[in-house]
Amino acid sequence: MFNYLKLLSECEINSEFISFEDLKIKRKSLNSFSIEKESQFKLKINDGNNTNIQANTVHLHININGIRKTPGEKKSKLFKKYLLENIFLKDQFETIKRDSEYKNEPDYKVILKEFKKEFYVKCNFRSYLYNGFYDWGRIDQLNEFKRFFKSSEIPTYFAFGLSGAPEDPRNLYLVPEENVGSKMKIEELEKWEISSFKDVLRVICNE
Repeated sequence: MFNYLKLLSECEINSEFISFEDLKIKRKSLNSFSIEKESQFKLKINDGNNTNIQANTVHLHININGIRKTPGEKKSKLFKKYLLENIFLKDQFETIKRDSEYKNEPDYKVILKEFKKEFYVKCNFRSYLYNGFYDWGRIDQLNEFKRFFKSSEIPTYFAFGLSGAPEDPRNLYLVPEENVGSKMKIEELEKWEISSFKDVLRVICNE
């Protein structure tokens, strides 16, 4: 039986907040979509078996003003806001948003004011571990980041949020570029857990 929850997870879409456009863009094998009732939907997947998926109590995202964000983009925005308001505070850090055309590059350039230390930050939030791993990206995405690392004299850190909500994550990690993997066990992340300014200093200044 096809696991539609796994499909939604792969697409980084909450099963209670889904739109057809999200799946169509991120899953090329999606073939058709139909609604029989407001609380039901059906998906047809090109998996070689002519699979149909039906689920109940799924809320559809409706585009009213012509401007829409996927649930993944909304989570990312909330998590970045949390970091700026709770970790990289203005009296201690200067943060500069990077408007790069490439997704596999850092989100912010950050300057630790006291030491004039510069570093990049890439932000990522996951609601849960997938098969026991913090699975933030693919191997090819990590390889793209590695190319960026080599071309930059400024170090990059990955800010990973786990569990809770993106605006209030239960666990937060700041992992140096040389220690990051596309999939990481929780034991690998524990060393880099942060919750305060002192923790950030410990990671970026090796204190």
